[in-house]
Amino acid sequence: VINSYSLKMGKPNQSLIWNSFLMLSSTKKYNKCMATNKFFSSARFLKMLKNDIMLNYKTYVYYLAGMAGGIFIWLVLGMTNNIVEYDIYRYGEIIGICLLAGGIFVGMSFPDLSTSKGAGMYLLLPASTFEKYLVQIFIRFIFFIPAAMLVFWITAHFSEWTAMFINYMNKRNVDIASFSYIDFFGKSQQINSALELFAVFSLGTFVFAARLFFKRFAIVKTIILGIAAFFFFICIMVLLSHIFDPSTQGFEVNLKDIKLGKELSSMRLFLYYIVCLSWIFFLPMGYFLLKEK
Repeated sequence: VINSYSLKMGKPNQSLIWNSFLMLSSTKKYNKCMATNKFFSSARFLKMLKNDIMLNYKTYVYYLAGMAGGIFIWLVLGMTNNIVEYDIYRYGEIIGICLLAGGIFVGMSFPDLSTSKGAGMYLLLPASTFEKYLVQIFIRFIFFIPAAMLVFWITAHFSEWTAMFINYMNKRNVDIASFSYIDFFGKSQQINSALELFAVFSLGTFVFAARLFFKRFAIVKTIILGIAAFFFFICIMVLLSHIFDPSTQGFEVNLKDIKLGKELSSMRLFLYYIVCLSWIFFLPMGYFLLKEK
């Protein structure tokens, strides 16, 4: 086409032909690059992971340091507050707060999507959607959970030693239980089964995936969405109670709980199904939400 146009003009336009060739060549390279982005590349994944850590390592370090500071203050105040014994059960309060802090950290995933400019730059990065998604899973779950557990363990022991010194200086005899994950998860009444730990993981995947629905104030909107989903679930249970038990009055859940075993009932089995299988829905949902963007 270019040659025909040039011949009609009387002589070939070498500059037009050369520029058209360069544009066509660059287009082919761009299309080839975009085609490779549809697949997973371990080298590209590691480069993107390294890039995220280099850009946001201060945020991660400050967050863990803030958690450590809060844990230290909470435990030292509790261990020196005119008590006789600080047993293993009392660590459950601060662990619950740390789980909430972990949920907030998970809800801070994909920070570049909070603004239109940042979202555009992030989505144009030369990596596949799966690689971008996997990087956030690695940082928010695979890296953060062990790091937070290690920080808690170290801070708990340091708090114990500090509280023992303060109690010694004040001539108080307080029996402080040394923190151990085996003792806590084996003896604590708050977390007495692996299924309850799985529930925490499933809740984290919900926060992780639901964050992709929103841009600004994502964590606040995710919390509101979670409360609305829980209220909707309760409404469904109330509706089923009225259907299967006409004697149900008002806004109450009155479903028959059938005993299936020594420690298993139909209602508990239903909740176990939700806990164990919900993450299988939330993680793919988050991937397709990111892919849609």
